[in-house]
Parts: sequence; structure tokens; C-alpha cells
Amino acid sequence: MQAYELDANNSPHAAENWNFQDAEQALISGHPTHPNPRSRDELTKADALLLSPELKGQFPLFWVLADRSILVSGSGVQITAFDMCQNLAKSDETLPETLRTKVDKGYVPFAWHPWQAERLLARPQVIRWIQQGFLRPYGSAGQPFTATASMRGVHAFKAPYMLKFSLSMRLTNSKRVLARKEVERGVQMAELLSGPLGDKLANNFPNLTILTEPGYVALQDEDGGALEDSFVVLRDNPFHEPTQTGPAMLASLCEPHLGAPSPLSDLIYRQAAQKTLSPQELAERWLDAFMEVAILPLLDIRARHGLLFGSHQQNMMIALKDGMPAHLYVRDCQGTGHLTTHHDVLSAYVPDIGKNAENVVPPEIGDELLCYYVIVNNLLHTVSTLVIDGLMDEARAYDTLRRRFKAAAQSTTGDPAFYDYLLTSPTLVSKGNYRTSLSNVNEASGDGAGQLATFFKIANPFNNKRNNDDIA
Repeated sequence: MQAYELDANNSPHAAENWNFQDAEQALISGHPTHPNPRSRDELTKADALLLSPELKGQFPLFWVLADRSILVSGSGVQITAFDMCQNLAKSDETLPETLRTKVDKGYVPFAWHPWQAERLLARPQVIRWIQQGFLRPYGSAGQPFTATASMRGVHAFKAPYMLKFSLSMRLTNSKRVLARKEVERGVQMAELLSGPLGDKLANNFPNLTILTEPGYVALQDEDGGALEDSFVVLRDNPFHEPTQTGPAMLASLCEPHLGAPSPLSDLIYRQAAQKTLSPQELAERWLDAFMEVAILPLLDIRARHGLLFGSHQQNMMIALKDGMPAHLYVRDCQGTGHLTTHHDVLSAYVPDIGKNAENVVPPEIGDELLCYYVIVNNLLHTVSTLVIDGLMDEARAYDTLRRRFKAAAQSTTGDPAFYDYLLTSPTLVSKGNYRTSLSNVNEASGDGAGQLATFFKIANPFNNKRNNDDIA
């Protein structure tokens, strides 16, 4: 195993000192096993400097006033999406009064991403609405926002919401235009989590916060539905203080650095020196805490409630305490779903759950998708990071994790099928990013049973038969 000599002092750039935006912008190259991560085929250099998270760009949003008659909206909570947009505008004292507090009756202020705005304003229907007075562009205005790691999501510390936009730009695998079913998943999950089940999850998993997406707004298309290129999704924003550290996006923590350890391993080496522990011992403790805080809660929610969170490394954020995982934040409810086996129970909370969302799947499909996002993309990459940086023996790590999964299977009060899959299947499911990228399809277009992304099988390091039963 490789060893590193590191300064034990906390650098301002150390992972435990990142604020929310620092962690989002720390990710440079993107997906570690993708053939063209961070690809943005249509982006000019000037666009990249302004809009890209890794280049720390900041930009105001493009604001418009729209007559409600030309809008489509949805909300999963008591407040309407239009009121959410109004509250977003009111929170920014640098916006014109006609957007903040003196809005004409029947009009809604809402914001577009600059890239999105340029293309929407060129559409014939949008031009007609402007000429007819139904749409009033105000242009780029207000406080600066910065892109989160996904680029089509933006954040400002003083804003009550983060925003996620449709972007008609190819990012990695496909153009990132939000589909109606994706935004419906967000509002349905917000409705579910704002009720009794949300209270139950908060009590059972106090170290877990799911960032909901309670509302969306879009222009109408010619048929009266939503013009998908214009979707704006409003997401919870609990990160309001630039001086507050964390949480740290897992993808940023685990990104390999040339000639140096990843930020995660750098953290562990320095923390070990401060605590007079061996780096390897602290790495084992870190992985154990990561399992307890970040992985096992998501698997237990699947077992007990049938809910599936597509929490890959860019959708998982870890709050640290003394360098150790202490709290999990999960985002991107457009990647959520639930199992057919639990549909009736969940429908008692939200009668229309799954309607127009295409995210109700049988366990044999749902568990494979959960496996890729939470286990392969997330947990296995975290283990690989620690192994590559000389902090952990791979076989020993998988022995430990196997025991954790076996204990979880025995103790759960829900369905242990996913744990059994991890412990007995000869293979796990992984995503073929090379072939998916070459296919040039929007993988979000497929439903759970008809995923357009390419998946394949990899050897299962947790399988009892591949590894001696007496150590499992």
C-alpha cells in the first residue's frame, strides 16, 4: 500500500473546511469511470467560465414575469409553486420591485437559467407571448447563483430554494431536459415526506435529511401540457451560511488527485495524525461510520417502506464531525421510485403516488437499479478510494462490509431481499457509461422497466460463495 507524508494541520482547502458551495465546486473531472466526464459539447469558453461549477462561475438568473394562463405548475406541499417563486423573488433585495413586491395581479415572477433563457426566447410561441404581453422578460438580474456539481442545479446562500433547470445541452450522456415524469416524482416525494411517513422517517433516521423538490413551474406547450425545455424545479435549500462548513459531496471527497491522495484520504491521514491513530485504523472507523450514517439507512428504508433513492456519489452529501460522517443529505428526488410490493401501503399516504411518474417497479428491477446507484457507484467507489490511497486492504474491507450486510438482514423489520441479493448473487449490476454515452439517448426517457442506459454485470465482492462462508 502506498504511503503519503502529509501536513497534519488543517488547510483552508481541506475537506472538513469546505462549505456547501466549496464541496460542489471541488469536483473537477466528474465521474471516475466515465469515458467523457464533464463533456459539454455546445459550451463556449466564455460560457464555461460563467456557468461551470469547477471553474467557480457565478451568474444572476434570467427573470421573467409570466401570466398564469401560460404556465403549468405542481406542488407537493401546502404552498403553491407560484408562491414559492414569489418567495424566491422576495428574498432577493437586489431585484426590481416589480418582481419582488409589486407584481401585477395574475402574473408570476420566475427565473430561468441563462443558457435556458437564450434558447427559450428564440421560440416562436415565446416571442408571440412577449408581443401579446403574457410574458415580460426582465433579463439577468439579482444576486449571483453558482452551479452545483450537476451544472443544471444552482445555489445561492441567501435563497430559500435551490433551483434545477432543463438544459438543452448534452452533459455527459445526453441532453439534460427534464421530463414531466421526473418533476412529478419530486412533488410526489415532497407530499409523501411532508406527512406521517416523513415524520416516521425523521424519528427512525435522525441523521438523514432528504432534500425534497416541492414545486415546479413551466411554460405551456401547444397542447396545453408542459414545455419540457422550460421546466424550473424548486428544491429545499438548508445551506444559508457561507461560513458554515459542509456538507461535503461524496464525489468530491473521493475524486482522485494526481500525485496526492483524494480529499477523503487526505482528511483521514491528517485526522489520524491529530488523534495519534494509524491512518489504516482511522480509515476502518471512517468506513464503518459511513456505512452507519449513509448506506444502511437507505437500504433499511427500502426494506421497510419500499422507497428507492438513486443516491450515487453526486447525490450524497456527508456532514462531518471531527472528520467523521455524522449526517447524510440526499438530493435529486427525480431519481426516486418505489417497489410494487409496497405500493398499496404508500398509496395510503399519497393516493396518486406513481401516477404519471413511471417509477413504480418490481423488486427484481428496482433492486438492480438501487444496487448500481447506492452500492456500485457509491459504496464500491468509496472503498476503492481508500484502497488506492493506501488506507485499506480491499479483501478486509469487503469482509467487514459483508458482515454489516448480514447483520442488517437479520435485524431489519422489513423485507430482507435486497440484503440477500447483496450476499448471494454472483454478480452486481453496473452501468455501462461508455455505451450509454455513445448511444446519444436521454436515459431518463425510459421507465424503470425500460431503462435506456446500458447496464452490465460485475463480480460481486460480497457473495458468500465467492468468499468463504466462515468469514461472512
